[in-house]
Amino acid sequence: LLPYPEGITVETVSHHNIDIFAEANVEGFEYPVEWRESIKAGLHSQLESANTHLFLARCEGEPAGTAIMTVRNGMGSLSGGSVVPGFRGKGCQLALILHRMHIAHQLGCNLIGSAAEFGSTSFRNQQRAGLRLAFIESGWKRL
Repeated sequence: LLPYPEGITVETVSHHNIDIFAEANVEGFEYPVEWRESIKAGLHSQLESANTHLFLARCEGEPAGTAIMTVRNGMGSLSGGSVVPGFRGKGCQLALILHRMHIAHQLGCNLIGSAAEFGSTSFRNQQRAGLRLAFIESGWKRL
């Protein structure tokens, strides 16, 4: 496990910090204001799923990023990674990827999957953490 960037911590989300997680998530994804309450409610419901694990990154103690991992049949699926705009470029996303990979290993996962736009910051962070490209999904349209 690589060390997290300095000043970054990652914690498991529970009932005591779900509201902080939900707020950081909608800020990180920069959702329109009119969607935010509905999205927060959906995140609250995910906390109840035994297969879903939510994580909150803090930068110097401030809520800075969020991530989700679903575990099924020995596979950890990384999703829902977001970083609050003021904390981007400080290593929060990388720390969240590394943390989920570590937890997946602890839970007995022998495969980890994720997705990102090819060449994006998320893609590069996943590669820094040790994930490798398995395939490229493409979309086609008639011109």
